[in-house]
Amino acid sequence: MKRAPFTVAAVTVLAPLVFAAQLGLDPDPFADGPATALTAGLVVFALIAVTGLLLSRGRWSRNLSIGLSISQIGLFVSIGFKPLSTTAAFLAALSITSLTGPWLTGWIRLRPAADGPDPRAVSLAIGTIALLPGTALASPAGFTWQHILFVIVAPVMALAYSQASIAALWVLRLGLMPFSVIAISASPLIGASYLAVHVIVLTVIAWSKETMLAVRPLLERSLGPRSARPPTSLEKSKR
Repeated sequence: MKRAPFTVAAVTVLAPLVFAAQLGLDPDPFADGPATALTAGLVVFALIAVTGLLLSRGRWSRNLSIGLSISQIGLFVSIGFKPLSTTAAFLAALSITSLTGPWLTGWIRLRPAADGPDPRAVSLAIGTIALLPGTALASPAGFTWQHILFVIVAPVMALAYSQASIAALWVLRLGLMPFSVIAISASPLIGASYLAVHVIVLTVIAWSKETMLAVRPLLERSLGPRSARPPTSLEKSKR
């Protein structure tokens, strides 16, 4: 068994956990509410990244891990030189180097799985989860009840959609924009602009036919009787 992928995954997941510890001990320049949401987002994405690298082994998992590490460099610029943030930034830089180097050659699949979900479906789920830390970045000085409601609702929508629920997709299509308006209205101009663009992009993706195909049961190839509902592509990607 190759050890390199597990080492890369360990470095990739360690950096956001150290950043989370920094925010827990000293959230400045973030207020308590945004710091909590940002911490939760870092932990969630660390788990998604390491699971994707070790189990899915798709290109999306490496791209997500690289994006996560780059975002932590930006977070370090905001937080400044502190013992834990500096350590986390070093680990994030090391993660980028390891993810873009030759160590994952032969481990990451060069082509998507034939029965895997479309990249747009994956982007919709991950992008909706990203609204959790994204809302923290949009309103770093503090959360109102509108922000709290949004950071609860958005991840729940993403989780429901990841369970291959057609109903959840329709909730995303029709409900994400209205829920985002209440958070946007309570955010400063720059943060509101970012949230608006983020949600508009997600809504456009949600209305693509590929996101619907990802939650519709795949047709069985066998000619025998069907004893159960065929799995969807999102469900198959979890195996």
